[in-house]
Amino acid sequence: MSTMVYDDFTTPQLDSGKWTNFAFPPDDAGDVWVLKEPDAQITSGSGRLDVRIEKFTRFHDVIGTHDNPKNLLVSTEMLPISKEGKTRFKGSMGVTGIGVSPRDYRDAFATIQLIDFAGGWVFDAGASDDMVFSLYERLRLDPSWDTFTAVVEDPNTGIVARSGLTHEYEIIFDPARERVEWLIDGLRVFFVDAAPIPDQVIIGLGAFTFHPIENGKSTSIRGQGISVSYGPISVSTEG
Repeated sequence: MSTMVYDDFTTPQLDSGKWTNFAFPPDDAGDVWVLKEPDAQITSGSGRLDVRIEKFTRFHDVIGTHDNPKNLLVSTEMLPISKEGKTRFKGSMGVTGIGVSPRDYRDAFATIQLIDFAGGWVFDAGASDDMVFSLYERLRLDPSWDTFTAVVEDPNTGIVARSGLTHEYEIIFDPARERVEWLIDGLRVFFVDAAPIPDQVIIGLGAFTFHPIENGKSTSIRGQGISVSYGPISVSTEG
């Protein structure tokens, strides 16, 4: 097995050669929507990346994919998925909600996510102030695609989730079995068979809400925020 550490977060500032804020392509008016909270406090060093947003401010009254993602750092590199053996993406995060409702991840949650823009597939490890879970979704990057978002919390693992507690997350692509697996603290919490195995993905580190737009108005912000501490992000391949 070969392992590559994409970022060990030892630089005194976020490495701009490895990360950038995601921006949607220009709309018909030429405007670009960037997933960046203007007052986000981002610090790097000693093996941790800390992102603190006291209050979410970004919202959109029309497009949900502009409204709920508040801040999304994405890797500047595409990471290949092996066709011969398993590819494992690993990382850790501890999440503290700010002004959030108990047991309601929709107010504020963080992700380590793998995004396949060719097929619109997204594979996420997610955590809120007091929940840990998996997300599996398909984005409407093509009007002909059926889309969905699945949020899965496994109540049988015995994993304790509480404010600020760090957990280890792993997402595994297994092309031989056409399977994708999600692990938290070494325990399998979700899997998908007959899964779409992408050729390559980008890594995302995000802060999100998950509230709907109602009557032409965003409902995603009400003074809440989030603080996230990430550990090193690595990729391992077999075969």
